[in-house]
Amino acid sequence: MSKMRWMTAFLAAMLISAAGCIDNNDPSENGVPAAWPHGGAAFDAAYGDGSLEFDPSLYQDGANDGSIAGDDWVEFEDRLGFPTVYYAYDSEALSGSETAKLDFVVGYMQDNPELKLTVKGHCDERGTEEYNRALGERRAISVQDYLIGSGIDGSRLRTLSFGKDQPAVEGTGEAVWAQNRRAELWPAVERK
Repeated sequence: MSKMRWMTAFLAAMLISAAGCIDNNDPSENGVPAAWPHGGAAFDAAYGDGSLEFDPSLYQDGANDGSIAGDDWVEFEDRLGFPTVYYAYDSEALSGSETAKLDFVVGYMQDNPELKLTVKGHCDERGTEEYNRALGERRAISVQDYLIGSGIDGSRLRTLSFGKDQPAVEGTGEAVWAQNRRAELWPAVERK
């Protein structure tokens, strides 16, 4: 086989191999929500002048959202286009499509140093309460570790686990479970 044919065959094999690595359990389109990389449009519209003054009407009150009582962080009422990270069954490992989503988050957080994130880990309905609570925490920590490893200060991040208590979709079956195995990123600011 000539060197050129060998190289062409090698590249074709690499492309086929890479295509097999696509996470088919990811319900988002192409692994990145349509709102990204400009997913902070709502954030930018509200704070385009670069200031982040505390306005209680823009944030959650902390009731039933997993916030810690007396917390200095206040979450936005919506996620402002921040992506959901999905996981394989019984895993906290981040796939390539999920780390691509987080790379957009890293860039956005670098551009907005006052922004903080709460990473909330979730599981599907299978497994015990204790097991799912621990798995949800490991999922949230995997996101936190990735963001820290990408240069985001750990003091701007926190994790919470909801286990199987807050499904994104009700029901059973793989299509439902795949949407419930997730970590959600909730933007927040410090209460002033």
